[in-house]
Order: sequence, then structure tokens, then C-alpha cells
Amino acid sequence: TIARISRFQVNTSNFEQIVPNSKFILFGTNKTDGFPLVGDHAGGQLLFGEDGSLIVSCGDGGHFGENKEQQAFNEGFITQEEFNAGLKWRSQITNSLNGKILRLNPANGDGFYSNPYFNSSQPRSAASRMYQRGLRNAFRINIKPGTGSASFPGVIIINDVGQDIKEEINVASIPDQNFGWPAFEGMDLPYLTNKPSLTPNNWEK
Repeated sequence: TIARISRFQVNTSNFEQIVPNSKFILFGTNKTDGFPLVGDHAGGQLLFGEDGSLIVSCGDGGHFGENKEQQAFNEGFITQEEFNAGLKWRSQITNSLNGKILRLNPANGDGFYSNPYFNSSQPRSAASRMYQRGLRNAFRINIKPGTGSASFPGVIIINDVGQDIKEEINVASIPDQNFGWPAFEGMDLPYLTNKPSLTPNNWEK
């Protein structure tokens, strides 16, 4: 399935009710637009950057137990490129939302205009929405106070849940940092030889 983010308008007369029919889907309007959830490690947290952007953490969508990759591909939840990358390695490819920190325009769900791979002709693409990559399960994130501006969301502190014996706290201080998963966990290299074609040189370790 997919993860979805929807916006609702609150009734400002009492702040206890949602305005009927005010639902607006920012992210996940259909199975090709949402964050692919093939197994575990779904979306983690939402917060607003100091520039007004909506920051979203997304896990690698990997699985524990039965492999659902083929079914997800057959039913159109992941693309051929995502299927070829396989499992945890989707966190490394630009054209996948898995294993990423996303930065969205909260008004419409498009990628934020100053994202590193923003394409004005495809504002809702995975690449346009991507801000950071190489994460396993960024379950909790926060903005370091006083580090943002009108054009920068601020330094993002990322709690990335480890697989076995490692846990990570990553500091995203500039756009397009790569935190290494699944080639790295902590300072180790548990899967580096599996996909050598997907190991860029900008590991942030």
C-alpha cells in the first residue's frame, strides 16, 4: 500500500471540529503518488521548517518476513527502477520516496521549489520532493531552533532506527546529504557489496 498525508481545515469558532469536505490530499492521491509501503518502515514524522516548508520523514519500506516486492511491482506501487534497486536500496535512488527526508510545499504537496532536484515540470515527482536520502527508518525528526531562515528550513536532527545493534542520530545541515543506508549502518558497511552501482561518493559519515 502507500502512506498518505492529508490536510484538513479546523473550525476556528471552537477549534474542536473539522470543516466538512475540507480534506485535501497533499501526498498520496493514488498508488503512484504516495510513499510506497511494501512492508515495514513507513512514514515517521511531520514538522514545519522555519521557511514554512513541510518536512516529512519516510522509511525504506523494507520488509520483515515475506517478500512483497514482486506483488508491489505487479500492482503498480513501485516502478521498474525501484524494483530493480530492490528492498532497502530504494533509499539510495533519487526517483524513490523510500528512505528519504522530503520537503514539500504545504499548500499543494509539490516538492519545495529550492529542493536539490526540484523540476518545475514535474513538481510532484519523487526527485522534486526529495531533500535528504540514505535512511532506514527515520522515525523521529526535529529542527534545531534558530538554525533556519526564510529560505532554509533549519538543521534537521534525524533519529534513524538501526537494524541490529546500531542506532543513528544524523545531522542534516545542508540539502542532499546521504546518510548511507543500506551501505552503512553507523560506521559499518553491512551491505556495501550488494549494489556497487548504487554507492555514490557523497556518504555523510
